[in-house]
Order: sequence, then C-alpha cells, then structure tokens
Amino acid sequence: GGHLLENAVCEPGSDSQSAPGGRFWTADHLPTGGRYVVTVPGLVAQELFVTIPKSSRQFEIVELNYSYQAIQGLACPVGFESPIGCSSFPGTQARALTVKWSSWVASNYASSDLAWRGLCEAPLAAYGMSGSLDIPQEVWPAIWHLWEGSRQHEDWAWRLSFHFVDSLGIQDNSVSFSEFAKAFELSVVGLSIFTWCTSLHRSHPTEKDAWQATLSTAQEDGNSVSQGIHAGPWASKIWLTFDPPDGFAKAPASSAFHFVDADGTGEVTEDEFKSIW
Repeated sequence: GGHLLENAVCEPGSDSQSAPGGRFWTADHLPTGGRYVVTVPGLVAQELFVTIPKSSRQFEIVELNYSYQAIQGLACPVGFESPIGCSSFPGTQARALTVKWSSWVASNYASSDLAWRGLCEAPLAAYGMSGSLDIPQEVWPAIWHLWEGSRQHEDWAWRLSFHFVDSLGIQDNSVSFSEFAKAFELSVVGLSIFTWCTSLHRSHPTEKDAWQATLSTAQEDGNSVSQGIHAGPWASKIWLTFDPPDGFAKAPASSAFHFVDADGTGEVTEDEFKSIW
C-alpha cells in the first residue's frame, strides 16, 4: 500500500485519489503516461519519499517535478534547510566546473566534432540512442566521468555541469550538439573574458566602480529600469567596443554573454559580474 500525506490536496484532472478526511493515498501502480499531482500545504512532519516501481526490465524514463513556495517571504523557516534540488542554482560554481571540463576536452580533441565522436557516441549507443545529436540527462554522467578530474568533485557535480551546458542554448533537459560545441569553447571564451576584465582593471579601481560604469554603458539607450545587463546591450554597447590588446582573439558576443550570465537567466547581474572581476 501507499503512505498517507496529511492535508495533501490533489489537483483537478490528475490521475489520483483522495482518502477520507482530505488525506492523500499514494497509488501503488503508475499507468503508462499517467500523471499524478500532489500539493501539500504548510510543513510536513517528516521526510516524504516517492517510490516508482519498474514495470519491465527495459530502461524507463520517469519525470518528477517538485517545487515549493516562500513561507512568509522567506525561502525556508528558521531551522530548516532548502529541500534537495530546490536551492538556488549555483551558476558560478557550475561554470567553474564546466570550464575545467572544457579545458580537459580541448586538450584532448582538436574540435568539437572530434570530441563528440570520442566522448558522446559510445554512451549514447549504450542507451540505445546511436546517431542521436541530443544527450539526455541520464546519459551525461557517463560522459562527465570520462574526465579524470571529475573524481576530485562531489558525485552530484555532473548535475551542475549538465544544467549549465543545457542553458547555453534552449534549456530542454537535453544537451544538443550545438550546446556541446559551445561548452567545448568555454575555456577559450574564459580567456577572452579575462582579457576584458584586465582592461577594466586598468580604468576602474574597484569592482563596484567597474560595474556601475558597465551598467551605465548598457543603459545608454535610456532604459535604466533594469538592474542587470541583457544580451542586446551587451553585444552592441559593451562587447562591440572591446578591443583586445596584442591581437588577442575575441570570443563572439553571444558566447561571452552566456559565460558571464552563469545562472542562465538572460541577464548579467552585479553578483555575476563580481564573480569574473
């Protein structure tokens, strides 16, 4: 049988049943294509577990989404930590991890095409996806752990990398070849960003001063409402005017923007600017 969730509410139209007294009784069998939605208001007295039995020995994909709302304006009440997977995405940490991986890949393969063949084709084939140009989340760990440096990081570090690489294009829980190619270039883009920051250091004494100057340049069109920098102003007002010294290669504006916009929100914030300063 299932477990009882006190005060749980089932959304209309979902494949679920309510037990007497407004409590929710979990289903023992999930039909193919079935959809279950449970809403639990307030706090729960103990951890909740979701068990999904397999119906066959074949590989199956189950999508589980969960979220929580703020409690009186706070992410969590005093004494409680954010549920696993619900904390804010550490974009700068994910970027740093992926740049290290990118440096390793670029040092072993001359191009993103060769890297794809050497790193991705075998894992995709192992999951019955030969010839696919998209890497789903369940395949990414096999690719990530080919990097010996992955052993120096937590077991879940691949999740950060996957989310970050997926944000380099259309974020759809799958890494496309295009996103993989952009990740391949990350270490080179990082050098371009470093050169840009070096030029800012020459003309601005502090990070605060440099941020205000950069933000003001991005807002020269009269839009001073936003507290961040979007892709358009970044390309036309900031990156376009950057002239690397000594003939140093300059990354494309879109690549540079995605690098600085570590959390993938489409806006460079002051905290993200500070992380590269």
